[in-house]
Amino acid sequence: MLNSLKNPMVFLLTSILVLSLVPFSTFVAAIPLIENQWELINTEVGAISGVYFLGYVLGAILLVPMSDKYSTKNTFFFAVCVSSFSHLAFSIFANGLFSALLLRFISGASFSAIYVIGQKIIGQNISAELRGSSIGLYVTGFYAGSGISLLLAGYLLLLFSWETVYLLVSCISIISILLGLIFIIKIDLLPTNPGSALLNLKVLLNKRLFVASFSYAMHAWELYIMRMWFPVFLAYLYIESGSELNSSAALASTIAGIIAIVASFTPLLGASYSDGKNRAKIAIFILAISSVLSLLIGLTVLLPIIFAIIIGFIWTLFVGSDSAIYTTLITENAQPEELSSSLAVHTVFAFGTAAISPLIFGVILDVFGRNELGWFVGFFTSSICALFAMMFLYLVYVRKE
Repeated sequence: MLNSLKNPMVFLLTSILVLSLVPFSTFVAAIPLIENQWELINTEVGAISGVYFLGYVLGAILLVPMSDKYSTKNTFFFAVCVSSFSHLAFSIFANGLFSALLLRFISGASFSAIYVIGQKIIGQNISAELRGSSIGLYVTGFYAGSGISLLLAGYLLLLFSWETVYLLVSCISIISILLGLIFIIKIDLLPTNPGSALLNLKVLLNKRLFVASFSYAMHAWELYIMRMWFPVFLAYLYIESGSELNSSAALASTIAGIIAIVASFTPLLGASYSDGKNRAKIAIFILAISSVLSLLIGLTVLLPIIFAIIIGFIWTLFVGSDSAIYTTLITENAQPEELSSSLAVHTVFAFGTAAISPLIFGVILDVFGRNELGWFVGFFTSSICALFAMMFLYLVYVRKE
């Protein structure tokens, strides 16, 4: 783990990732304010949340395979630039449903290239004995960045309008462009055989790759319901207890952000612990616990808010612990010349699901209402997905061991 931290390439990639994520959760933090200002229903809120990951899928299909054919570093840097400026554009130009959908879509497409190409670079340039912890550190950067984003937005919303907050955090993310230039100039990558600039769907014929990606998708359903709707759930509980709208949104985002930052190290721990072991067994254990916690968080709507915070904290610890395990399984089971396509398909599975799950959650709330039943049914879907992942991992990776 410490050796991964000392590696300048891994450290720089992770720093770029974290800075790119500073605006990531600002929309989520401001949902109670934006939905009131733009007069959105739950389904529209879910669509704006989910379209980011629809863009993420397109980026994985188009941009990530290009890094096999063309310059990996240049493709990565291009994505960093587009990501930063798309968030800046949101803070200035977003004024309703359709502008928000477009700009969130562009942000998601560019960020997918940052995240997945970064994983590819680590997978191709780090030795096998450090690969799990290095990818774990990078994934931990994803979790830490999204947590910092939520915490920072929650604090700033107490001081400024949501538009000003989004502008400030977007300006911070521009620092990632400067670090991207340093990466291009200073970091040398190992030579690789050029692949196709197109996505190679033949990787789906590899059963182990398919199951790793499917399990990652089920994990992503749970993860992005937690990221997109848990802060809104907390805000709902505060509003129901009599708190004012702005303070409820800010307090809920601050609490969720602190929880996310504290829990951000868990992907690194999960991946590092799985090095030298059957990674699927570790993932199954984590999924079993997070499945139970998904059920419990839905029941806390009946209890004082402190129970939602405590269960939410424990849930956050476990729901991210297996993230890097699935990606490490991909890097270990894919052919070198097909690694980008394998990671891109892996991303399409996961973030295609992430595009759908917040939307489905919003539809559930519109059907049942923002009440005890609506929240429970929404979180219940996470528990079911975790069970599916457990079953497939056992059948392919454990039973034939």
